[in-house]
Amino acid sequence: MTDLAFNLIMDCGQAMLANGGEVFRAQDTMEIMARSFGIVDFHVYVLTNGIFASAQNGTVSAVRHVPVVSTNLGHVEAINAISRRVADGELDLNSAQLEFERMKRMPTLSPLYNCAAATMGAGCFAMLFGGGLPEMLVGALGGLLASASSCALSKHHISRIFRDMLSAIACTLTALIAQLVYPALQVNFAIIGALMVLTPGVALTMGIRDIINSDYLSGTIRLVDALLVAGCLAVGVTLGYTLLSTVTGVVW
Repeated sequence: MTDLAFNLIMDCGQAMLANGGEVFRAQDTMEIMARSFGIVDFHVYVLTNGIFASAQNGTVSAVRHVPVVSTNLGHVEAINAISRRVADGELDLNSAQLEFERMKRMPTLSPLYNCAAATMGAGCFAMLFGGGLPEMLVGALGGLLASASSCALSKHHISRIFRDMLSAIACTLTALIAQLVYPALQVNFAIIGALMVLTPGVALTMGIRDIINSDYLSGTIRLVDALLVAGCLAVGVTLGYTLLSTVTGVVW
């Protein structure tokens, strides 16, 4: 009984981290579920990409590695709902396990929806940064190409560093080529608008929040990840400028 409950708690914590849940939220959820299931001497330490937990005076322990983190707040909310129902006594262990399996089968947004959202978002960001209709259209096209290339590369398990860099090159080349066709285009607004769909805003915000909550290690991991992505985007933009300048002989 204890082993089954312990494994379910570990599964819930791992799923929360893998779907973009905060470190403190994952830890609180696991501790609440452990108390509700009557697990004695439960201790858990949650990092951005890992969970260390023990119970029953150390006789039960486990380590979970969470190497890949995406953002699916629907799954995070579903696990929160399970923990609340467990704490209120509405779900026993078997029912909670069934609810968790149902949560894992929840549908996720298709790449088509992600590309559509990136297209609209990039166009709107281009407008917010001062661009007009031409910049919005080019920014939207750049956002579409950046999102599509990122989705395509992720299917082949390409490193995130190269995905972000290649996506930044794609949206930069799109804007620069558009400026060759339409010289009045304010290329900076179009590029910035497209890049905004790639920026790690969630990671940056959560890293600062972890540091405020005195979880310095997890906060540092998230901040380093955000800075690494920002650096990859900057390198991608620079490579895009350099590549097209070399091919066309035009200096921007």
